[in-house]
Amino acid sequence: MTRFLASAALRRLFSAACAGVALATVFGVSEARADFTFNLGNLFVDDDFNNGNFLLSATLPVGTYTSYEVTTDWTDDFDARSIEAAWELTNASSVVSSSTTYATSDTAIGAAENGDATTLSWSGDFSTPYSNGPLYFIPYQIFSGSSANWSNTIVTLRSINTPTSTSFTLPANGEKFTATGELSPQSVVWYDFVYGGEELTIDTLGSQLTGGADGDNDTELALYDALGTLITTNDQGFDEGSESLLANFSASLTPGDKYYIALGAFDTVFDDDFSVTPSSEASGTFQLNVTNVTNVTVVPEAGSVALLGIGGLLGTTLAARRKKA
Repeated sequence: MTRFLASAALRRLFSAACAGVALATVFGVSEARADFTFNLGNLFVDDDFNNGNFLLSATLPVGTYTSYEVTTDWTDDFDARSIEAAWELTNASSVVSSSTTYATSDTAIGAAENGDATTLSWSGDFSTPYSNGPLYFIPYQIFSGSSANWSNTIVTLRSINTPTSTSFTLPANGEKFTATGELSPQSVVWYDFVYGGEELTIDTLGSQLTGGADGDNDTELALYDALGTLITTNDQGFDEGSESLLANFSASLTPGDKYYIALGAFDTVFDDDFSVTPSSEASGTFQLNVTNVTNVTVVPEAGSVALLGIGGLLGTTLAARRKKA
């Protein structure tokens, strides 16, 4: 038995020459991300923002992009230092006119306080995920009057493969949403909801699985945010011979944001970026219950694990098994 408890200064630019509800079941490993790479070639970059831009969105596949890698072979042209190399990803051809900055470079790996030739590389997450509209890559040298050559410039953007999921509306106070379906061997099912600040219990009471390694009726749950960050799971260990373990955790949830629930059988491996690896041969009927207990006293069932409300936080009290080695 598994339970969750949930409640609730202007930078200078550049001159660059450049070329309701349906059940969702996933079998096997969920692929987490997809990459799209731009080879911008050789760029002449200075501190003048009036000479152009590079529009990436014209050929970028549809998706939600959340991280980047940028590399270039940097050489000095005039009075430049590699530590002054910078760039931005924005929704306009000029930082002056942009309303959204998706990513801004920090100090590159390989950068130095001199003009020696070097390879620069940056990697990181977008400050704001990109999904549609114009997207421009804007390289520049920070120091006034300086210029440099950026050769073999490569920009790689990574998108999240959001799982196909069942959307549901959170129940009113004191009420419960319940979904049932068939869980096949080595599979996982996904549900999503928009959080409204409620205090919730999320459990799989009523599931009937058989055929696992131990012949157990044993489920596992995980909670993700909309960017694929693994918030928490019931992946907790216990001492052999013990019947159960009370495991507690908490994590903030943001009202208005979307969250995803992944449900699988025992020994499912959950990782960031919606990466899920189900390995169990167990199958049968699952039952997912989401109960709004914002102003309700939770009375545990006989033989079950008690749940404790935490206002404004996500928490859980659950029974779990040790993962296989």
